[in-house]
Amino acid sequence: MAEQGLHRMGAACAIAGTIIAGISNGMHPALADAGVVRNAAGSSHGIVIHWGLIVGIVVMQLGFYSVIDALRAPESSSGHGWLAGYALTVGLVLWICVFATEIGLKPLADAVATDESSWMAARALANLADATATAATFVYFLGITLLGFALFMSNRHPRWISLMGLGVGATRNAPKRGLSLQ
Repeated sequence: MAEQGLHRMGAACAIAGTIIAGISNGMHPALADAGVVRNAAGSSHGIVIHWGLIVGIVVMQLGFYSVIDALRAPESSSGHGWLAGYALTVGLVLWICVFATEIGLKPLADAVATDESSWMAARALANLADATATAATFVYFLGITLLGFALFMSNRHPRWISLMGLGVGATRNAPKRGLSLQ
């Protein structure tokens, strides 16, 4: 009975984290329009938005761990959940690094508006955030793909859930066009 409560709490975390991250992401300015540094300087709510993304993705991750815990149960026929857990954890750490870098970019971008000497540091930090976001996207959605595969192999969950995880993970890892760093 306690395990069922844990899984319900995990489902609530996955839903709440998705909503928090979705709202924060919706408030995030479009990155490809003016450039990362200009967007950071122009955003008055950048720090709150990025903290919302961090909290949302961490809470959502707790829900994923609950699903992985269900896959590790003795009656489950799948041992693939642990690999998804490791990939999701590495992806989570990378995303937190991206959001922390973007939080740190805000004061530098504001300084560029008054003093051009900070431009190279702001651009380097924007490049770091961009490269780390690329890695985070790949690793995190690899974890979601592996989780979908583990659900598919477990034969304990509806097939549509596992196919949705496989599809979302595979399509999110498709190449995207680069961002302007101006």
